[in-house]
Amino acid sequence: MRSLMVRLIALPLVALALLMLPTEAQGSCGFPSAGALLTSDVHPMRARVYLFVIKGRRRPVYEAKDSQGRLIPITWRTMSESLNFDVYRLEFRPMLPGVVVLSSPEEPGRTTGIVVSERWKPEAPDVPVRILEQDFSYVDGCPYEHTRDLFVSLVAPLYRVTFASSREDYLAGRTRSLLIPGRADSRDGVKTGRGLVQLGDIACFSDSFDWKKEPVFLGVTALLADGSETPLPAEPVRVEPPPKPERMY
Repeated sequence: MRSLMVRLIALPLVALALLMLPTEAQGSCGFPSAGALLTSDVHPMRARVYLFVIKGRRRPVYEAKDSQGRLIPITWRTMSESLNFDVYRLEFRPMLPGVVVLSSPEEPGRTTGIVVSERWKPEAPDVPVRILEQDFSYVDGCPYEHTRDLFVSLVAPLYRVTFASSREDYLAGRTRSLLIPGRADSRDGVKTGRGLVQLGDIACFSDSFDWKKEPVFLGVTALLADGSETPLPAEPVRVEPPPKPERMY
């Protein structure tokens, strides 16, 4: 099992925003009313940014400004494959290279800068995401965490997990899908180049995946910063629910 503290130190700034997301029972985590933005380290000129908002809350207000302070129009797309959140994709027209600042009047002082580069290109966009390793995280405290962790071959701001109760159901297309916030894997504070997909109760986020007692057969799709997606793997991977170890403290 990976140490949660090591992973927290290594998380990029934008990913750290996810640690502020609560469940109904975790009010101390303080979910921002404007939701949580998921971005990549670098974006294409036609950038796409993903936003998680607690179900039942109205869609927040956001504005974007370029490096010269000019407003940039935002197009909103609704994505509904999440257990506890409404997920949106914020789309931007082609922008000049530089830093674009996203902010919400509902959260004064809370801003997110996204780097736009004309040199951006997707990494292996036509290759299915591979699950390289499986592990689990468990913290019996505040914030609580209990997840099955999948380390995958591509870092992305958002993943879609498509799953079934058997390999046969997966191959036949009898599946469900859920959107899972993306993170970059780090070891000893150094990014490994792998993505991290956490299935279960993520600290201060809520349940990303509703585990039963049985394993699932799944494939992971990466949703990239230009709105494109990798192909769904033809063959699923068997994934067991996370074990519940002894109390850590």
